[in-house]
Amino acid sequence: MKELVLNTDKFLLESIQEKKNANLLNSFRASHEQIKITKHFKKLAKKEEAEGSARTFVVKVNSGNEDSNFLVMAFTIKLNPIPYVSESGRKEHSDFISALQITYLATNETIVNMIKNSVNLTTSIGTYIYSTVIEPLLYHIADLIGNTDIVYLYAINSIVKKIYENWGFTELKRTEDLNLVNKKIRKQEENGCIFMFKKLDPRRLNPDFQ
Repeated sequence: MKELVLNTDKFLLESIQEKKNANLLNSFRASHEQIKITKHFKKLAKKEEAEGSARTFVVKVNSGNEDSNFLVMAFTIKLNPIPYVSESGRKEHSDFISALQITYLATNETIVNMIKNSVNLTTSIGTYIYSTVIEPLLYHIADLIGNTDIVYLYAINSIVKKIYENWGFTELKRTEDLNLVNKKIRKQEENGCIFMFKKLDPRRLNPDFQ
């Protein structure tokens, strides 16, 4: 897949296929630092990119000056089918449906604090980036793949859950489906996290990516 680039008036979305962005991740420090996130961006993201098992993206300030396009956020997207319980006749059985997973989503708190008063937003920076950068990317990828309209992620606590709810995600509560998620796809590091999902609107138009 070619490099994906999206320019908005405030932020830039770029792939780590660009060497300069891969190098930026070497100095990335996630807000509310977690070792696994830093380790992922420093050691695993480029490996997954080379293998084609995941795509990692960076969001930078669109300052008009390459030297001042500071790294604000990084995240990884994987094509990860999810299980669910369906009914066939009178019997229930489990199926898998195609889905996109957002993982290792993290902001650079130092940069966020530095720019939050200058970008002039009516929402939080994270919410703004999701609606103008991440979600258009999700629609673009889903359109490229086809037959994919579910996005999911894990919230590490109730505070993050509230943020994701503002982004349109819903906690999975149906016991049968949740048991399948826990059994089939939940990784050890995701234990204790809240599984949340969102259905993409097939009527929505996709932006133009360079």
